[in-house]
Amino acid sequence: MNKITNKILTILTVLLLVGCDNDVESDNKSITLNGPTDNATIEIMTSVEKRYVDAMYQQAQGIDEDLKYKVNDLNGDNVKIKDYVTSYTEGKGIKVDLGFNHKGFGKDKTYIYHIASKSDFSDELKILSKSTAYAVHSLKSNTKYYWKVTDIDNNITSETKTFTTTLGWRGINAGLTNNIRDIGGHIVKGNKIIKQGLIYRGCELNLEAYNDGSSDHNKTIDDNTIYTFKNIMKIGTEIDFRGAAESGSLTSSNMGWSVNYDRQSIAGYGSLVQDKTGSEDKKVKKIFEHFLDAKEDKSIYFHCWGGADRTGTIAFLLGGLLGMSYTDLIIDYELTSFSYNLREHDVLGTYSNFPSLIEGLKAVTNHTENNPDIQEMCKTYLMNKVGISEENITKIQDLMLEDL
Repeated sequence: MNKITNKILTILTVLLLVGCDNDVESDNKSITLNGPTDNATIEIMTSVEKRYVDAMYQQAQGIDEDLKYKVNDLNGDNVKIKDYVTSYTEGKGIKVDLGFNHKGFGKDKTYIYHIASKSDFSDELKILSKSTAYAVHSLKSNTKYYWKVTDIDNNITSETKTFTTTLGWRGINAGLTNNIRDIGGHIVKGNKIIKQGLIYRGCELNLEAYNDGSSDHNKTIDDNTIYTFKNIMKIGTEIDFRGAAESGSLTSSNMGWSVNYDRQSIAGYGSLVQDKTGSEDKKVKKIFEHFLDAKEDKSIYFHCWGGADRTGTIAFLLGGLLGMSYTDLIIDYELTSFSYNLREHDVLGTYSNFPSLIEGLKAVTNHTENNPDIQEMCKTYLMNKVGISEENITKIQDLMLEDL
């Protein structure tokens, strides 16, 4: 064997040893994090959603402070949601790619990703994986996250890194479903913010596809849906706004026995708030009574079919009661447009009946002034027409709000 051959063999041997370093068990073990730069800031919304929201906020800068929490003209309504829906995001928010390198563990080992919003990891989410890369999703907005990786036996632990999400709309990535958002995370009147992780809005949850006699409904539940609803959202109650046939005659939650199920088949927009029979009012009262029981480990999920109209109406009433600005209420309504359901707040038609909700609230609460206060309208409607006590109104506000 000549010198050149020996040299080539030596190089190949070194390369082989280097390439197999992670495949050979050794006593010298380590885990080193990759992923986001430590202390990175992560935008909570997709780029197309962010462009729309930024445009709405830019428009709102021209509104007097005392008008922001009242029904106003949004400085001319120059921002049109249909101009921004160039791609569908399904309302699933963003993913953050976490990753790590390891040495000395050999092949086919299982590791644990620890992800928490508290530095002591007391609220951690644990992800078991054999992969050195994991995309974490459904993150809270305006939140600092801590993360680390350990081996399955917790003998070796990486360093801890952090990243912080921006303030914005928290989309939920739950498998086949779409248009799921946290009600929380918005700054409201009185320098307060709506708590996250208590109440969610979204679309229907179906184990199988079916036809209700006039329309087709898709399967919207897979393993990722169940995992997200139970482990990340921690849903304890599902409130269904669909009718009996529309829901496939559902009598219990498709999330399983641990989730309380209540179907309150309601109308939407002006038809709901201007109900003269009292039947809609009774349903709304039951819905808001459920909100009194919202907890971090037993949160509430309300939905209709697509999470646009009936869901959008209840979300407006709740957000308005909690003191959201008119701009934020409209954004929350129109963001549904990124999930295949174009909804425009300034259009009155077969869909997008948002104007009828505003006019209906004005009518039933006798707020005939040009710029009625939204919180006062919602409170008056819920107390005087629906019949919710002022004590329970205050309890909902205290439950859902915290200081910035």
